[in-house]
Amino acid sequence: MRRIPITATIDGGGSAITTGVKAYATIPYDCIIKSWTLIADTSGSIVIDVWKDTYANHTQTFADTIACS
Repeated sequence: MRRIPITATIDGGGSAITTGVKAYATIPYDCIIKSWTLIADTSGSIVIDVWKDTYANHTQTFADTIACS
């Protein structure tokens, strides 16, 4: 099994990050996400939600989440 990084950057540009969708990543093959790492240059609090969906079921909703609270 190959490990392929999937990267998404969320940057507030010096200000607090606002709510809402910040990044999309299209993965054109089946895969398993085994872990993820968050790196920050400022202390604070954030919630990241990861969703999965298919093109046929587009547009995403909160029901598509794959991350627990």
